[in-house]
Amino acid sequence: MDIRLIRSFVEVIDRKHFGRAAEALHTTQPAISQHVKKLEERLGCSLLERSANGMRLTPAGGVFLAHAKCLLALAHRMDEDTRAVASGGAGSLSIGLSTAVLACAVSTKLRAIREQNPLLKLSIAVHPGDLLEDRLLKGEVDLAITTLNSKTAPVASVTLFDMPLGIAMPGDHPAAQTEKVSLEVLDKAPLILFPREAAPAVFDSIIASCHSAGLVPEIVERTISFSTVMALVASGAGFGFIPVALAGSAPEGVVIRPIDIASPPAFSVQAQWLRSRKNALNGKVLDVLCGS
Repeated sequence: MDIRLIRSFVEVIDRKHFGRAAEALHTTQPAISQHVKKLEERLGCSLLERSANGMRLTPAGGVFLAHAKCLLALAHRMDEDTRAVASGGAGSLSIGLSTAVLACAVSTKLRAIREQNPLLKLSIAVHPGDLLEDRLLKGEVDLAITTLNSKTAPVASVTLFDMPLGIAMPGDHPAAQTEKVSLEVLDKAPLILFPREAAPAVFDSIIASCHSAGLVPEIVERTISFSTVMALVASGAGFGFIPVALAGSAPEGVVIRPIDIASPPAFSVQAQWLRSRKNALNGKVLDVLCGS
């Protein structure tokens, strides 16, 4: 059924006049009359009773009017929602966060995205960093926010900001009482570090910083999980490098102190997505995440 005919009929009823309906729709009165006539012919019944005193709906016309208004409202919403999705202002987006980014500004920015885009449905889940890329490749998440680089060609990425590393140490260590610590605190101390293949540039930066301080780090444990590093430090296994942003989530008996050097080693927090699935929706979310 032609929606133009339906719109003409509703305007006639709302304005109680064929001429005023024609003006509202920027057409002629004969055209409006033809639209109503075509509707009645298609339905095989009268929708309006016309008389010298005006017009009134027939019982069938009353039923048709109720459905017609619902249909026009649905058509309007269809137009608006379609345009919103095309512009990135609506739709559904699944975002995977690695545990390492939970204490940084990402959560605040995601909240801002929700508030600015009420038609946008964000699904957010936290995954171990070493499993997040697999979730992305399988299509289980549309956007991944992580500190780990991707080595896979289908994955594109953009750096959002850096997370400087600090030193995690037992709370009863003398250096734990200072605001910042020097790398010398690691002298002859067992070190817990992530495997180099997880983040080669950051690993090499840590080793180079230690060498510049005259230290040869003694790596006794390797783990990619910051939570595991903190648990090991708490158990007395050694010292570790942890993002300073995670200081508030350190377990009892562990403190994280910034390193007193000009350019401390840092992880880059990245947003990652499949090149084949870049669209206006995740593009709009990326614009907010990349903003200051």
